[in-house]
Amino acid sequence: MKPALFERYAPRPLMLGISLEPAELVVVLARRENGSCRLIRRLSVPVTPGAILEDAQKAGARLAAHLAEAGIREKRCAVCLPPGWAMTAPAELPAVGAEDLRAYLALRAEREFPIPPAELRLAYSVYPLPDGKRCATLAAVPEKRVSAVQRMLAAAGCRAVSISLGLARCVFPRERGASVCFLTENDNVTMLVGLAGGVAALHVFDGAAALSADVLGREIRIALGRLPDAIRSALGEARFVGAKGAVESLRDAVAGPLRRLGVARLVDVEPEPVAADTDTSVPDGGAALAEVRRQLHAKPAVFEFVPAQVNRIHAVVVRFVSRRNRWVLAGLGCLAAALLLLLVQQARVEKRLKAEWAAIEPTVTELQQLQKKIRQFRPWFDAAPRSLEILEGLTAAFPQDGVVWARSVEIKENRLVSCSGFARSQTAFMETLDRLRGRPEIDDVQVQQVRGADPIQFTFKFIWRYSHEN
Repeated sequence: MKPALFERYAPRPLMLGISLEPAELVVVLARRENGSCRLIRRLSVPVTPGAILEDAQKAGARLAAHLAEAGIREKRCAVCLPPGWAMTAPAELPAVGAEDLRAYLALRAEREFPIPPAELRLAYSVYPLPDGKRCATLAAVPEKRVSAVQRMLAAAGCRAVSISLGLARCVFPRERGASVCFLTENDNVTMLVGLAGGVAALHVFDGAAALSADVLGREIRIALGRLPDAIRSALGEARFVGAKGAVESLRDAVAGPLRRLGVARLVDVEPEPVAADTDTSVPDGGAALAEVRRQLHAKPAVFEFVPAQVNRIHAVVVRFVSRRNRWVLAGLGCLAAALLLLLVQQARVEKRLKAEWAAIEPTVTELQQLQKKIRQFRPWFDAAPRSLEILEGLTAAFPQDGVVWARSVEIKENRLVSCSGFARSQTAFMETLDRLRGRPEIDDVQVQQVRGADPIQFTFKFIWRYSHEN
């Protein structure tokens, strides 16, 4: 049983199918139900492939009008291009990785097709030969044709999730034997050669209904004769798909040439009945319904011209639903629970700290206001009594008996101190200068003026170094 989460992100069960027929667009709306496909609506829109190439906007408007009239709101669609639009070429594959395979095939397309690769939309089908060598069949559709179809869909409000050649009804057995499948539709015959689940060759015979049995048999014999001997010798079965009358006529026309090539088993593939909402059953839903069925059941197209787009959520779900990854999921769940508990504990601590802050916030605010006032008035006073410190140091240098005394002391900028005074003798004055020069706080003592005899009048200056600079 699939997990519910896988079912939730599974592809949507409703889709449009659009097939480009020679005279119209065949549009079907189908739904996936219990492993089968139910047809809901089928429309015929009078838009030809030539009209799409001529005016894609106008064709898209007509398609939108028919969808609106039918009440169809689904926008995702699988588109079937005419097989005659494709050019094909075989290619042998070297031993390269998946990343380099598309680049190599683009180089081969440049050699095989008459149109530059930049103007082509490429697709390929890989198959192994009986001897083990890997080969591929290249299919190329001109980019302007695919772009015209996409512009038509955009004008109609639709989005193509798949653009292929509408060959989903051509089913090949998966064993290593080769088989050929003939698809009859719209007076044309499409021939596919299948080998080990891949397509080894694709040929379209336009207007096959107007050809005689001999001419058609010769054309098919020539096409099969161009196959490599390893593939041609492995052909053992031919399958016929299409309307019953057309299949019988084609089988009778090609039975002889096929038997001469060694294809003895001829099988008519009965169309799979399709349940419908309008009728009890529909014998054949056509190429559009076959492509929708393939897309809804996530099966690869024979030639896909839209790069695969992976749903990231779906890919992650598919990756982790396996049993071996459940321990990883359990570990991630435990880690998530631990992180949740950590966040809860962090929230509790934060709540407690906020409560403590609310209690002390008024006191902190008051202190901040006081500090703001202190910073505002601090430039108006000096924290250290520097003037008193200078006077104390100067007084300590004067003698205690009063033979030298100061009349004035001037403290200037840049710590320059000027002192004027009187001395009883020259000796007492010189001793005072010596004591000044001996103090570590005083630098550059200079005598500016000395005059008189008794008393001696003097003036000197010095530079004071504050005690905290020592």
